Amino acid sequence: MEGSGTTCNHCVRSVTNAVQNAVPGTAVTANLKTDTVTISNRDRIPLNKFVAAIVEKGYEVEPVTAQP
Repeated sequence: MEGSGTTCNHCVRSVTNAVQNAVPGTAVTANLKTDTVTISNRDRIPLNKFVAAIVEKGYEVEPVTAQP
């Protein structure tokens, strides 16, 4: 996802925790330099669940197509 609005390490932890609390067992990587969040989960969780968890914490995100 792009445009998470993460500007510091606290933001990274907040986004990471939000996603992991919404869907336990999810791998999350938030990148300050590229302002992106990468989410990996083996289950077929609807993308909007991840988006909602991040938006609820006050960040904006734009889903992008998964890389093969």
